[in-house]
Amino acid sequence: MAKRQNSPQAGNCQQKEHPFSARSLHARSLTKRRYPGRVLIMLGIVFVLVFPHISFGKTRLFRIGTGGRTGVYYPIGKLIARGLTGDVEKKTGAETRSHGLPGYIGVAQNSAGSIENTKAVAAGKIEAGLVQADVAAWAYKAEHVFAGNTKVGVVRAVASLYHEKLQIVILKDAGVQSFADLRGKRISIDELGSGTLSVMRIVLNAHRLSEKDLRPVYLKPVFTHDKMVSGELQGFVMMAGHPME
Repeated sequence: MAKRQNSPQAGNCQQKEHPFSARSLHARSLTKRRYPGRVLIMLGIVFVLVFPHISFGKTRLFRIGTGGRTGVYYPIGKLIARGLTGDVEKKTGAETRSHGLPGYIGVAQNSAGSIENTKAVAAGKIEAGLVQADVAAWAYKAEHVFAGNTKVGVVRAVASLYHEKLQIVILKDAGVQSFADLRGKRISIDELGSGTLSVMRIVLNAHRLSEKDLRPVYLKPVFTHDKMVSGELQGFVMMAGHPME
């Protein structure tokens, strides 16, 4: 079922508390204004694939691009890889059945995320990847970050897995009450090559800001913890499904 789309939200956290604890994060809208990029905040994750493969004798690798090893995509990719791995027998009563793809071994590979996965699928470096739905659409239409690159049109969506929300988490004493207040702040906006970064750029543009208006840092959310505690960062951006930790 489709979920109602929400505006980006910021979490406030007291520096003395654990920055990511439920107690220290208080959701608060940064803006009441509607903007063109709003539909991109709620995103489906799609599994895209093409079928070239690496073969080791009779066994073939089915490589799945995911995300960072500490993120959500990687463990999901490992589960999918396990399910795709063939020659797994399971006895059900007197019957023995094989599961997965016969002759294939699923392998989850860590990566920078959606954009890198899409390019790798198109180039035949991996057979599948976990990708944000909007990134997959851009690739298919050769738009935005894929403008002029018609080769990425080979990707196809296999299944929608779950919805995501873009969240902007800030320290309580950062003085951020609206998007305009993000100007000049030290904000981690995820790694280069990630779908989160691309969406954040669109959201900033919708609020008449750009990446250059921030003091951007390019880190995955999991690597921002110590920098938030020390005050090196005033906020970070993450895109993930509910519930988030």
